[in-house]
Order: sequence, then structure tokens, then C-alpha cells
Amino acid sequence: MLTAQERRSLYRVIAVATGKGGVGKTSITANVAGLLAASGLKVLAIDLDSQSNLGEDLGYTGTDRADNGQGAFEAISTGRALEPITDVRPDLDVVPAGEYLEDLAVTLESRRARKGAEALEALARSLLPIVDRYDVVLIDCPPKGRIVQEIALAAARWLLVPTKSDASSRKAISQIGERYVAAREVNPDIELLGVVLFGAGTAAHRLRADTLAEIAADLDSAEPLFDAVIRHAEVSAAQARNAGQLVHELEARAATQEPWYERLRKRAGSTGDSAPAAPTVAASVGGLAGDYQQLAEEIVTRLEKREAEQ
Repeated sequence: MLTAQERRSLYRVIAVATGKGGVGKTSITANVAGLLAASGLKVLAIDLDSQSNLGEDLGYTGTDRADNGQGAFEAISTGRALEPITDVRPDLDVVPAGEYLEDLAVTLESRRARKGAEALEALARSLLPIVDRYDVVLIDCPPKGRIVQEIALAAARWLLVPTKSDASSRKAISQIGERYVAAREVNPDIELLGVVLFGAGTAAHRLRADTLAEIAADLDSAEPLFDAVIRHAEVSAAQARNAGQLVHELEARAATQEPWYERLRKRAGSTGDSAPAAPTVAASVGGLAGDYQQLAEEIVTRLEKREAEQ
């Protein structure tokens, strides 16, 4: 089992996890990682989801930097150090995922049959040789595959849970809550950093009040919710992923585009043989970028506060 000193070296490792897809887990990992790196922190993002949507958000899918998760699978399976791809953004490194990770659960279950709970420390042991390079490590966990979630929770100091307000998302919180409690048997240091509402509409303030007590009960925490709420902005989110850009990067692009009335004037005067205009960035991008910025600031504030209390 990991020593107390080894556990202390993992003090800035955050698992982003829940029990279902479509609740913003990867979007939050990518955008928070990018914002923290842009602020000057050295950040590592670890993708454990074989779907590898993190690669789409960060724009390396289909490039020679993506290895389909082969490096992560081999490192975690053999116990050697993870080898991130460097500078996906300045100060942001990534351990990419892909189809190779589809076999990781089988490998880990076999090891657990032989070694028991020690097998759940596989990710932690592959992370330890490199963790001191980083100020923050974010782990994007798969929505399914219990044992892969468990190795992330065994490696993390903190758990961040994204959720929507619907009943199935609440059920997913209950599931990850059970795994979080079970993870404490292997990793007694893990704590809940917070829950963030994702894809919320204009009634987000009411949703917070309606769901707070239930979430607190599921995760055994008095004040689990972040103040930041990631709004429903489907067009901006899709534009960012399709472009391989983070939301704050798309916001910067929006600031340089022509005003809508100039585009309309040119279209009205067009003869029809001009080159097609570049796609217009959705107006909602500024608000969405602000939501992620608020969340990133709250995460750093909570980390600093919790660390000061230790």
C-alpha cells in the first residue's frame, strides 16, 4: 500500500467523476485544465475514458500526438511511469486515452483477483514518478467501468462531481458516492472538493436550492455545491469541441469577428460569387466562458482553503 509520504505527494490530484455520461465531465476537465494552465499553473490532464472526448476538446484527436491510449494502458498495466504528451497548451500536458483502454478493466480485475485492494493503486503508482512536475492533476474518469473509476479515486486527493438536476443524474451521484466511500478503504485521504451543476437553464438558482439537501446526503457533505453553474449553451459548446478549442479560446476568437451588422451589410451587397464567410461564433460563448472561469477560480480557492486547514 502507498505510504503516508507518497499519499502527501498526490495532494493536488482531482478525480472528475460521476456515474453517467452527458453531464459535462470531460468539458469541465478540459476547460478547467486549460484555464489553470493559462493562469500559470503547470497542469496534467489524465484521460481514462476510452471514448477520448478530451482529445476532441483539446484538438489533438487524429494527430500523431494521440496514441489511442496505448501509453496509458501499458503504464498502468505494468506499473511504469506515465508519459504525457507535453504542451498540448502552454503548461498543459495530457495522458491521452483511446481504444486501448477498453481492455484496462479486464487487466485490473485479473490483478485484483491476485493482489486484492493493492491492485487499485495501479494509477497512483504510475503517477507518483511524475506528479511533482505539476501544480494540479485532473483525471477525466469514464462514466462506466467501475474498477477504472476506482483506480482514479484511489489516486486522487479530491473528488469533483459534475451533475445535471434530472433524476438519472441524481442516481449517478448516488453511485459515485458509494464508490467514493468505498475508495476511502484504500485511500483514506480522499475528500469531496465539490459538485458542479452542468447544463443548467435560467432557473439554476432554484435548482441549486432544490437539489442541495439531496446531494449533500448522497455525498455526506454539508456544502457540496460550487457557486459556479455551467449554463446550457449547446451551440457554443459544440463549436468549441468541433474546432478543438476551449471555450475561453473561442471567446477570444469571437472578440475579433466582425459585428453582426457588418456581416449583414456585406451579405446584402454580395453578388453571390464571393468566398463563404467564416462561421460565426455564437453569442453565448462569453457567458459560458465566464462560468468556466468562475469554476476554475473556485477550485483553486477551495484547494488553498482546505490545504490551509490541514
